[in-house]
Amino acid sequence: MKPKKVLLSLVLSSLLCTQLYSDEVEIGAKEFVAHSLDKIKSDSLKYSNIQMHHRIKVPGAKDLTGVIMRFTLETKDQFGMYFPTEKFDSFFVTPKGIPVTQAFDTNGTNLMSRIVPSFDKSIYYDKKRLLAGDSNATHKIMVFSDPLCPFCREQVPDLMDLINEYPKEYAIYLFDYPLLNLHPGSGLIIAAKLQARDAGVDISKKIYSDKRLLTLTKTMDSQKVAKVIEEITGFKIDHTSLKKKYLDEMAKEMELGRYLGVSGTPEVFIDNIKTSMDAFLR
Repeated sequence: MKPKKVLLSLVLSSLLCTQLYSDEVEIGAKEFVAHSLDKIKSDSLKYSNIQMHHRIKVPGAKDLTGVIMRFTLETKDQFGMYFPTEKFDSFFVTPKGIPVTQAFDTNGTNLMSRIVPSFDKSIYYDKKRLLAGDSNATHKIMVFSDPLCPFCREQVPDLMDLINEYPKEYAIYLFDYPLLNLHPGSGLIIAAKLQARDAGVDISKKIYSDKRLLTLTKTMDSQKVAKVIEEITGFKIDHTSLKKKYLDEMAKEMELGRYLGVSGTPEVFIDNIKTSMDAFLR
């Protein structure tokens, strides 16, 4: 066989092997998620649409491929209606499609927290989302939070106080990520918060700290939301624009979280590494 034909044959073989392994990674990942969800599936909980969201090469993970899988969970309410929620799961997969849920590098670093897609820092580290600290700080913290999430309400104010003591070392960027299936009122609350932000007023700490906000957990009444927010913060909200302009803006913020594979709150990333709020505060 001529040298050129030999080279072409080797290239084609390599591409074919890569494709086969690539397919096995995706097939293995989908089967693993389906098997896990089958264990909790019931008449009141269904799943569908398992997809590969991201495929990530993590330094130190050798031949393993980091994956973020996307799927839909549907929960049935008391009236028999199913409500869909987009969820994500991340883990490693071998070239043969075998899932790996724990992986460490030679230094003992947990590599699961490194399964994070690359992202545009100019978008995610936008100063309009800067909650505390200096934008030129050494470490950047992204927090995806719901103002009605009990864990967020407890931890976000503590995090703000802590970071304000070390503004040159840490900067917090707050992303509004409402869990609307649990807290329908979060959408309008966040819309009001964004309206205040656009006016140059940060009301985050006040709404996270005041228990009166909890009266809005289930409301979809923009006038009621505006009234309670004004009572808490002193900032006058124009309720007529909440359901249009600011809910649209909130939806864009949520897309940034979905891209990273955020499922719940609070979700925390420090310098491109996923962690928990508890771990960081400790």
